[in-house]
Amino acid sequence: MIKAIIFDLGGVVLRHTYENTFELMGNFFGIEDIKVQEFYEKYKNDWTLGRLNVKKVAKLFQNITSGEKTIASIIETWQKIHESQVDIDKQVIKIIKKLKKDYKIYLLSNTIDLHFNAIGKTGIYELFDKVFTSFTLGLKKPDQEIFLHVLKKIRVKPSGVIFIDDKIANIESANSVGIHSILFKGSKSLASSLKKSGVKI
Repeated sequence: MIKAIIFDLGGVVLRHTYENTFELMGNFFGIEDIKVQEFYEKYKNDWTLGRLNVKKVAKLFQNITSGEKTIASIIETWQKIHESQVDIDKQVIKIIKKLKKDYKIYLLSNTIDLHFNAIGKTGIYELFDKVFTSFTLGLKKPDQEIFLHVLKKIRVKPSGVIFIDDKIANIESANSVGIHSILFKGSKSLASSLKKSGVKI
């Protein structure tokens, strides 16, 4: 019997709209966008796992701006860029609101504090019974440990959980610990897949 449904954030609840982020940052700071991308890739893992926070990363980024920008102005610019690119899938939100009537709904995301806080201003986290993030847990998908941690926290057996994600590696990892998983391909197919899994919607 399904008791809980776990949603991924980026690519499921949110559409991917960050393709030009490096270009926007490069233009603002007067740096080649490839350098911004290289910087991000260098620190992405530690930032996603919470070993670095936005202030520490901004201080590191300050070095490639020749120290011309303050840490505060760097963070402010990053926040504005992230906030401007938040694109919530309204159809997925409708599905979540329907599911909340009968199931516990959770969010599990590999994300950084900067992105998480920018999205938080939309108020969407209030839709979830609990939110789990890589940067607060020090764990990330597709590692099995993060799924086991979430199962322990929500106190539901794997067989009672459905996990929805847009990345096949995360789906396979969740399946490996006994969680029934759905590869997200759009809101219409999601509703159909949930019904086939015995979920009321």
